[in-house]
Amino acid sequence: MSITVATVVSRRSLLLGCTTVAVAGAGIGGAVATDRLDDALRLVGVTPKPEPDAGDLRLTARARADAEALVALAAVAQAPADVLVALTAQRDALPTTLPDASGVTGDLDAACLAVADSRAADALAAVSTDLAQVLASMAAGLAQASVRVGSPS
Repeated sequence: MSITVATVVSRRSLLLGCTTVAVAGAGIGGAVATDRLDDALRLVGVTPKPEPDAGDLRLTARARADAEALVALAAVAQAPADVLVALTAQRDALPTTLPDASGVTGDLDAACLAVADSRAADALAAVSTDLAQVLASMAAGLAQASVRVGSPS
């Protein structure tokens, strides 16, 4: 002989449970949509791990691809040693884990100037202030390299 115990859930309990889940889901969704989730987590003692912006990752990947292309152009063009060192340092400062293709071709001075313009525009588009500073610095260095290559001394 077996005893069967059945738990009956009342409609009130079911509606209250569903409403609680819906309100909690809406609250979390609203926190994510308004970028307040990290603030809420910090209030309860959780340290959130920051994630990079997807757009910033694309900007970084493009910068790396362009830097690699510029180093290759500089090596072929037999650029001054200081320009090659500067371009190599810029390339090596960027992560290699973000694949992208570069459209950099032509004369080294024109390519440096074109990439400098791209990095300056990317600096304005970057979400991260740290990345914006790096890209702006790269733009300035590339503009100087363009001048140096265009009028070697």
